[in-house]
Amino acid sequence: MKKKNLVKNTTKIESPDWVILGTGRVGRTLLLLADKLGVEVAFSWSKSRSIDDLGKANEHLHYIGELPKSADYTNRIVFISVVDDAISIVASQLAEKLNSAACVIHLSGLLTSAVLRNAGVERPCASMHPVVAVSDPHLALELLPTIFWSIEGDDEAREIGKNVLAGVQVEPVVIAPETKPLYHAAAVFSAGHIISLIDAAISVAMEAGLNRSDARRMLLPLAHSALNNLDNKTTVKALTGPLSRGDQDVIQVHKKALEGLNSEKPKAIYDILNAYMAQRIQSQD
Repeated sequence: MKKKNLVKNTTKIESPDWVILGTGRVGRTLLLLADKLGVEVAFSWSKSRSIDDLGKANEHLHYIGELPKSADYTNRIVFISVVDDAISIVASQLAEKLNSAACVIHLSGLLTSAVLRNAGVERPCASMHPVVAVSDPHLALELLPTIFWSIEGDDEAREIGKNVLAGVQVEPVVIAPETKPLYHAAAVFSAGHIISLIDAAISVAMEAGLNRSDARRMLLPLAHSALNNLDNKTTVKALTGPLSRGDQDVIQVHKKALEGLNSEKPKAIYDILNAYMAQRIQSQD
């Protein structure tokens, strides 16, 4: 997929000033985005992190340490970009101040906007989530136009969130709040669990005599090529290997070899994935 260039595909947007509470990966990306969209950031906050590496995007008041309870939140869009367990804490401790905001949006993929309402926030609330596994906010900024975003919450807050993303030509998909746990689990399957699967594959290759470096060099290009097949094929059509060919003899050889390992887990993973995809192949017949 060809990446869009955010600099060329950014539209200045009319927006109230932003407040960004939490300057981890997503929060720092929002600061960079505000700079690109020409939006003023009134202030940001982090429990312990400076933002000196963000260039022009750090040219605003940045609080570090205690929550900025005396700051002015009036008519501002407040983004809460902290870890899931802290969203309710931040919202409840600032609820009185947040009730003067234009809206409050958190960035969790798992929690719904109800966590804000339950914390005492009475203004329009939403949750907005980018499905991306990038640790560098500068790279995340460049990827924003290609990233899938979800949004749920009050009508007014959803429209505000949509307006923000329209600046990078993204239309978020509205999802039902009760589906967020499954939505988030699907995202974990496609990112964190892929890393876990590659790690298991590396461990098996090392049992075959490769060192870790050579195992990575062998397996990562293979994984990339497999994922590239999904650009224009269904998962069943993109599948390669003995299962896709119905080669049960090869599969049995693999299973026997895996049974000889000290750990039972690689064979268990192999069996589960084979059984799952065998059923998917049958369902396509």
